[in-house]
Amino acid sequence: MLNKATMRQVGLAAGFLIIPLLLVGAIILLTYRTFNLAVIIDLAAIAIALVIFAATNPVAVRNALGERSVVSWVNTVLLVVGFAGIMILVNILASRVTVRADTTHTGAFSISDASVKIAEKLTTPVIVYVAFSQSTNSTAQNAAQLLTEYKQHTDKLTVNQVNLDVNPAAATQLGIKSDPDIVLTMGTGKDQKRQEVATADEQSISRALLALQSGIQYRVFVVQGHNELPIASGQGGQNGLSLAAASQVLRDNNYLVDTLNLTTNATSGTDVKGTVTLNPQSDILWIAAPSSPFSDADLSKITTFLQQGGKALFFDNFTGQFPQQAGAPKTNTNAILSKFGVQFDTGLVLEEDPAHVQFQSQAASVPGIAGGQADITRNLNNTPIIMPNASAIEQIKDSPVISSQVYTALYQTTAQSYLRSDITNQAADHSKDKPGPFALAASVQLPAQPISGTTTPANPAQTRMVLFSSYLWPTDNPNVGLAQQPGSYVLLLNAANWLTTQPNSIVIPPKATNTHTFSITQSQDTFVFYSAFLGLPLVVLFIGLLVWWRRR
Repeated sequence: MLNKATMRQVGLAAGFLIIPLLLVGAIILLTYRTFNLAVIIDLAAIAIALVIFAATNPVAVRNALGERSVVSWVNTVLLVVGFAGIMILVNILASRVTVRADTTHTGAFSISDASVKIAEKLTTPVIVYVAFSQSTNSTAQNAAQLLTEYKQHTDKLTVNQVNLDVNPAAATQLGIKSDPDIVLTMGTGKDQKRQEVATADEQSISRALLALQSGIQYRVFVVQGHNELPIASGQGGQNGLSLAAASQVLRDNNYLVDTLNLTTNATSGTDVKGTVTLNPQSDILWIAAPSSPFSDADLSKITTFLQQGGKALFFDNFTGQFPQQAGAPKTNTNAILSKFGVQFDTGLVLEEDPAHVQFQSQAASVPGIAGGQADITRNLNNTPIIMPNASAIEQIKDSPVISSQVYTALYQTTAQSYLRSDITNQAADHSKDKPGPFALAASVQLPAQPISGTTTPANPAQTRMVLFSSYLWPTDNPNVGLAQQPGSYVLLLNAANWLTTQPNSIVIPPKATNTHTFSITQSQDTFVFYSAFLGLPLVVLFIGLLVWWRRR
């Protein structure tokens, strides 16, 4: 049997538990907003604690209920209730209001202004499912945190986390293809739109949101079969170069990218499966510096596609314009371009203005913006683009389409440049060379030609082309490729967006990373060492002696 003193101690302990139990009950009630089993158990625990306290400490209860102590007890209760209310309110606000601040110089932990605009323009609710298993939980949490940044700028975004270990049937219901996976849906039923994101980064999520809003899936097909640049690294190509980085740039911004064999209409299956029928409204043909000629059938197919209002990117390799054999050109790209009043000139552009070259090489031109087509050169006024080994772009003045053609030079060399048509001659001979300036990039726009047997529509489509006389800058070249030129990312995206008649599309730049190093000299290192090794102990010793001296 417990003695009275021990029982009183047990009763006091039970009394002390009453306040924490009250707080727990209030938090549960406010969290779940229902009178559930947890609240009932908590109230029962409070009642038992009160009974134990009252039974073991009757004198304290009687004194507490006495007239003299009423005021102090009321004050105490009000103080405890007020403090509990403040804590509950703080917890509610903390759970519902998220305040985030990214103090990094490059904004590594926040979304870009471009993605903010995408979120703000959402007019239809979007539900995002973040599917994960135990092994991919950390990746899913990072994705959820990233999506929280989007939710700060829109009330149209709902994020649901789906644990595939707990709910394996969700994989079938949502069409989950990987672990982890992110699925974005807009609308319901037959009208529901769906986008899947395998990589939980800002570019991929923003790309998916753009695709849901536009309702159009733009595709870029890199024509193959004529020794063009491949879209993936390690697939040969010219000098081992590829368009892998450029293809990823386009994918990150709402484009599907695949190769296309014009003879079979077959793709590689990278982004687009099987055979395709080109759509002039949403497809772009990328003629990526071929060095062997197109067949007559391929020439006809490309020309017809463009005449119907198609879009194309042309990149030239100047060496492909020179004869492989007497009278037999390596490439016949100009057979297509001439139908639209433009062509690549035969020769290599050399720049003699030292302010417009790189690597002290006249062949590595750094052209200036020509002042036209602001949509394509937007945000690039202060960002130089190196375009090495370039030929020249020129209009065909006697072309029958010249009157309806809108030709705009985008980048051009200085008047000190010249076009060398004899590339075997290392010495400059300006009496034979064509003087500059030359256009190294240009855009062409003209009305689509009606298909035979049809009438011209009231609002005819526009054929659009962007030409670059240098093919190296969008490749993975280690010196002048896409990764080495920040502006080339924007230039490529601006060109693609202009071709698809969406010049106001948002370009989402990749996250920049930088490292801030802190370097100290040998003398500074010595000073820091002795300050910590001797200085601090001496200061403590001095303070101790000072205190002893004053108290002695």
